Amino acid sequence: MVVCKNLNSSEAYLIVDEDAKKAFAWSGEGASPDEKAYAPKLAKILAPDLELVEFTEGKEDDSFWNSFDGGKTEYASMKELGYAPGFDPRLFQISNSSGYIHMKELYNFQQEDLSINDVMVLDAYRTIYVWIGKGANNIEKKNASKKVDAYIQALQDGRKEADIQIVEVEPCGEPPAFTTQFPEWEDEIAATWMQDDPYTAAQKKIAAEREALYAAKKAEYNAGNSGDFKDPSFTKFGLDELKAGTPEGVNPAKKEYYLSDTDFKAVFGMEIDAWEALKDWKRKDAKKKVGLF
Repeated sequence: MVVCKNLNSSEAYLIVDEDAKKAFAWSGEGASPDEKAYAPKLAKILAPDLELVEFTEGKEDDSFWNSFDGGKTEYASMKELGYAPGFDPRLFQISNSSGYIHMKELYNFQQEDLSINDVMVLDAYRTIYVWIGKGANNIEKKNASKKVDAYIQALQDGRKEADIQIVEVEPCGEPPAFTTQFPEWEDEIAATWMQDDPYTAAQKKIAAEREALYAAKKAEYNAGNSGDFKDPSFTKFGLDELKAGTPEGVNPAKKEYYLSDTDFKAVFGMEIDAWEALKDWKRKDAKKKVGLF
């Protein structure tokens, strides 16, 4: 799918429209001479049978915009966003994984370089984006503004501090002016940033399985007992009370379930889910030893 938001004033593009039988060589305002010259040459290789139409930014007609899915939309335009011709965006990683906080530049960067566990800084000339990864820690977040301020003060390319805006960005909330700074931007890659890491996913799976087991056992218990018994989830007694007899509303065959979680673990040396996994004869033996059978 070809969409207008992928255009960038700093580049030159070849857009092939098979339906219109045209190939468009588009040169952004900041494209280099080599980039501008290469797009028409590429058309001879990729679309030799189509009519070649060349446009410079700001001189397009409707046929060009109609070649995009969704027509003309917002894109990274130098005129609107204040980009400087010839400026190359820069990407930095703020991390304390090595034991101290540092801001390291990543050269020839791509979308995969955005680390969900760190804070990333993208210098797009008039705007500096602070991309806060979901897994970034408080130290990295707290020091990000200090690192960015120091970076701006050290600039020697003619930019004035007052003319630079700092914008915070969250994963999957990047504007077109951010995404177009990368050679390619894939929504599928961005979607993986919102997924849980393997450890968290495993913990959630275990918790869900425990909850399902508890629900199944509770349903089994309720199905096998009359409505005259009290629900052990909400009715608790001490060990001595249960050993002395059968309190009113207690199922005599399920006394252990009326212990509190703390008492249950102290009496049987395990959690309720581990108890449920035991064979019936093992549960009976354990209950006999503590006087609950």
